[in-house]
Amino acid sequence: MNFMNRNVFVLLMLLLMIFSSCGNRKKIIEKPKVAYLVAYMKGNDEKHMYYALAEDGFVFRVLNGGKPVLSASYNDQLVRDPMVLQDKQGIYHLIATVSWSKRPFTVWDSDDLVHWKNERLVDVAPEGATKTWAPEFAYDEENDIYFVHWTGEVNGDWNTASIYYATTKDFKNFSETKLLYKDEVGILDANITKINGLYHLVYRKNGIWVATSKNAQGPYGDAYQLTADNVEGPYVFPLNDNAGYGIVWDYFGNSAGFGLWTTPDFKEWSQITNETAPFYNDKVEFPAGIRHGSIIGLTQEERDKLLEIFPY
Repeated sequence: MNFMNRNVFVLLMLLLMIFSSCGNRKKIIEKPKVAYLVAYMKGNDEKHMYYALAEDGFVFRVLNGGKPVLSASYNDQLVRDPMVLQDKQGIYHLIATVSWSKRPFTVWDSDDLVHWKNERLVDVAPEGATKTWAPEFAYDEENDIYFVHWTGEVNGDWNTASIYYATTKDFKNFSETKLLYKDEVGILDANITKINGLYHLVYRKNGIWVATSKNAQGPYGDAYQLTADNVEGPYVFPLNDNAGYGIVWDYFGNSAGFGLWTTPDFKEWSQITNETAPFYNDKVEFPAGIRHGSIIGLTQEERDKLLEIFPY
């Protein structure tokens, strides 16, 4: 074999090895999202979780004939502030406030959004904490780890209400608790989303505010007010058409419903709901009595199964 033929042979072998390696890798294909699911509590029922589905824009219709899809077993048996997150393995995790007077929150797991299992209490509240509420999961991309964050106050003093967090790899074992974000006054209902290289921490403080950080675990700063409306429970979700993000919040007075804004970049915003009550129009509608909840996109398979098990 001459020098040129030897080089060609080596090159072909290298290419074969590369293609063979690529073929052995697990290909994760992101299926398109065709609908939205909102998991929520009701203003007159904090002890159950409800589902509603939007197949046409943001017009949500209640599932399961308006009946609950989940109830809790522990503490005060609340399923308050339900938040659903899907991890990298495709498993869904549900986290919720379970009591107004006790320290733990509650967590479930699901393969299909229909059957929730492994209900468990998690207590990672800081020393002196009198209650824990509005827990949510977030993903720290740089460190490849998940973390739970929640609102906690110390010794029953509302002015101490701040956002705490603890990391986890398996949604069962959690790290030592740390302070994530605080203000000069009590704050609550934090939600974290990474957008354009920045983590946006959205929270309630006399309206809705946003603080940012290059790192999921902070420090967060440069806070600005997104809206001065008397709302709470902000939640950010990606739009199914990859055109940006939506954010909902809770007009909690008299369970007046959700507000919805959309943005391509967290800089320019469009208000989809009406500015004043009644907030809904031909573009958006949420179920009557809806309170704190979370929104995720559904694949066709997930949408079909939910409608099979929990029809309108």
